[in-house]
Amino acid sequence: MCRTHFTRLEPQAFKLWLTLERMSRPALVIAATLVASSALALPLPLTETSWTLRSYTLDGRTFQPPTASSRPRLTFEVDGKGVRGFAGCNQFTGSFKVESNALTIVNVATTRRACRAVAMELEGRFVDLLTKAERYSANEQTLLISSGRGNALTFERSRLP
Repeated sequence: MCRTHFTRLEPQAFKLWLTLERMSRPALVIAATLVASSALALPLPLTETSWTLRSYTLDGRTFQPPTASSRPRLTFEVDGKGVRGFAGCNQFTGSFKVESNALTIVNVATTRRACRAVAMELEGRFVDLLTKAERYSANEQTLLISSGRGNALTFERSRLP
């Protein structure tokens, strides 16, 4: 293309075009690879924050955690591999994988502290729903993790601990 066609572009787009025009072919391939790999990185709304359970849906019924202190929380590590948090009674850790909006959470392990029955019941449901995750959607304030059976976990953004 002729340079005169690009001078009508926004200044930033024109600068980018000039930079790309001056790059050697190997450098251009490396740049394209970096851009493509960053597009595959985890969406920013999912990582670099902590999520607190607002409610969960199980068999078509929606429940809220019984107390604020027993509300499960989770954080997806920036490395794109680890997930950790509080399950309602115990701390947990695990691994996750994201592809587009598909989400799988595996190898979940919890500490073994005993709590009141209501907290243990919530923790069991939370961990079960978490490990059955199939997809997610997130925006700046809400994270929804769902399974194919209509069961879901709804989280709200909270500050990192």
